[in-house]
Amino acid sequence: MSRRKGPSFEEQMEELTAIVDGVGREDCPLDELESRVRRAAELIRELRARLASTEVSVREVLDGLAADRRARDARPGATDVPPGGPAADGADEDEDEDDDDDGEDEDGEDDPED
Repeated sequence: MSRRKGPSFEEQMEELTAIVDGVGREDCPLDELESRVRRAAELIRELRARLASTEVSVREVLDGLAADRRARDARPGATDVPPGGPAADGADEDEDEDDDDDGEDEDGEDDPED
């Protein structure tokens, strides 16, 4: 993943928050108001662009994963059971694994329910 040059998204958000807090105070110098508002608008545009770009990238990744799954599911014999899963050992999911009613689990321990 490439590193973006310049301030991070979080750093830009902190700057925007500081500007908004400063402009909202009664003691904000009028001579600085215009430049602060312009900088805030610039930050908002940059942050929106970064969010939109990230959204596109995330959607592309998710769409790729969905396409992979559709391709896998379209293959004959495709199942949701991973290799080596329950279907691989031939065991029927509905069968009780300890049918002998000897009061012991498969590991030889006493079964408190029996």
